[in-house]
Amino acid sequence: MNLLDLIMNDSGNQVVGQLAKRAGVSETEVSNILEQAVPAVSRGMKSKMSDENGLSSIMDILKDKQPERYVEKPEELATDNSVVDDGNSILSQIFGNKDTSREVASRVATKAGSSSGVVKMLLPIIASLAMGAFSKKGKATAAPAAQEPQEAQSSGMMGMVRNFIDADDDGSIVDDLFTMAVRRIF
Repeated sequence: MNLLDLIMNDSGNQVVGQLAKRAGVSETEVSNILEQAVPAVSRGMKSKMSDENGLSSIMDILKDKQPERYVEKPEELATDNSVVDDGNSILSQIFGNKDTSREVASRVATKAGSSSGVVKMLLPIIASLAMGAFSKKGKATAAPAAQEPQEAQSSGMMGMVRNFIDADDDGSIVDDLFTMAVRRIF
């Protein structure tokens, strides 16, 4: 299941409604933005998790920011400014700088048929939602693993990270990490 599905799974209509309310645009426009922005954020997360330092910073965000609350309580998306602050911190970690975030927002706006200003406003919130969905899924995966023998516990959060990085679903992340490395070099 991809991050967009995870975000939309439990309270998708409420998430879309709250984002539309916050941005002052239609729910259809927000849906189009989500369809373009979540995969971009997901790719950024995957790229960041391809090295040990990046993985560590993602795990720190999950621990410190507790972003799953935004998925669990979407009613806070329209009014809670901490979602924007957390999202900007997340974007900084996964994209490295504001210029890259702005470039992502511009591409998303073009593909979604929306204004760049609306996407720039929503991108930090979408990053918080994506990280929240990732965290929530990781905790759900880790809970049953905690009750199993030690060797099965590796399927917890780290198992989810491996599955997240395994873009081609072949059960191995080696080829996916190699592909990420080649993209960075070229």
